[in-house]
Amino acid sequence: MSLRNGCQHSLFIMMLAIGGTLAYAQEENQEDASDSQSTRVKVTFEQILPVQQLLGTPVADPQGEMLGLVRDVLVNLHTGDAPAAVVSTDGTTTQPMRVLPLTAGTIEDFGTQERLAWRLTGDEASALQQTELNAAETSYSTEQLQQWLAKYGRLERKSDSVTENTAGELVSLRGLFWQQIRNKDNEPAGVISDFVLDLEKSRLAYTILSLGGTDAQQREGDPSARAAELEAAPRIVVPLAAYVQSPEERTWKLELPQSEIDAYLPIEKNEWPREITRSWIEYVSVRYGSDVSGGLQRKSHEEQSRPEK
Repeated sequence: MSLRNGCQHSLFIMMLAIGGTLAYAQEENQEDASDSQSTRVKVTFEQILPVQQLLGTPVADPQGEMLGLVRDVLVNLHTGDAPAAVVSTDGTTTQPMRVLPLTAGTIEDFGTQERLAWRLTGDEASALQQTELNAAETSYSTEQLQQWLAKYGRLERKSDSVTENTAGELVSLRGLFWQQIRNKDNEPAGVISDFVLDLEKSRLAYTILSLGGTDAQQREGDPSARAAELEAAPRIVVPLAAYVQSPEERTWKLELPQSEIDAYLPIEKNEWPREITRSWIEYVSVRYGSDVSGGLQRKSHEEQSRPEK
């Protein structure tokens, strides 16, 4: 073999080796990326609790003396944060109202169908008496929340989704029960019959959408008829971030045809899933460019798709 041919042959072997190494490295990177994607197929929750089950729960001190009843939960609809419960110290919906962090104390009989009991430490029981909320107000600021939580030695957890436009708006979750949902064609799709809390992170895990629920005007009618209708209606899990609420409208929209909404697998009466499935993760991510664990969308898909002027 000539020197020239020998050099060419050696160079060819070297190129093959380099090419093989690069190809192998590329395959490894692709596998790593694939593995990274595959880990985000669902969002799971360790401790969940339906708000309907939490409402009415007695709050007690270490000796078992009742301090009040849970009457509400405060939520930031645009971040999904649910940092605190509202406690009525006289057992009614009148004053005075107190504020209790969801991370405080221990909720006993957790995960059972028995009546819950929320037992506080001595310091937490004392701190509860130092907070006061005006139930006549419709929203509460982040500054108010920080003042309440400071009594317990806690500061508000900063949400990744908090911005100047969304920070500082805490509203009553109780007032959002039977919230009407409209579909892509602006037709009634159902009503929200429950909210499920992620207690570990003090956030909303997801909503329960009862399909075919009554319209807003009909909801003013016979409560027993409304309850019977909702009892029989199929229920599906929908993350808060899948809904759109425009600033000028109270109605929330789920931008899907009714046929696709109805196709979601319904859950049983006392079934509380511990995960958000991949289909909702992809829906919120692709359609709105948002995280499924976030809050309400402020703009529809069409509005977000419009080019900026």
